[in-house]
Amino acid sequence: MKNKIYATIVISFFVFLVFMIVRSYYINYQIENHGQIIISKYVSYKSFSKSQENYFIYYINDKRVKNYASDNDSDFRQNIGKFYKIKYLSKYPDIIHPIYEEEVTDTTEILEAGFSKEDL
Repeated sequence: MKNKIYATIVISFFVFLVFMIVRSYYINYQIENHGQIIISKYVSYKSFSKSQENYFIYYINDKRVKNYASDNDSDFRQNIGKFYKIKYLSKYPDIIHPIYEEEVTDTTEILEAGFSKEDL
């Protein structure tokens, strides 16, 4: 009886683990292929031994959101205060994919994205 319970727990754990991995890949695929592009402001970072969290502020439905994306590029932190495009899904607004190569400098476009003149 104990062996069956132990086997059930182990199998359940592996099924859950596989589910979480597949879900993560699915969400990333959906964002990359069907995500909406919006403008965000790069506001801060936190460095760790092998990675970095880049924090962005953006607006979704007039609601200000602060979120981060993990990245290994430590040189990017010199761009604090600049605006960049990010991709997200409305179903998962807390998961973002910054497009680091696409800096936004058009102030009209930035203001239309929900930012104020003080944010510039």
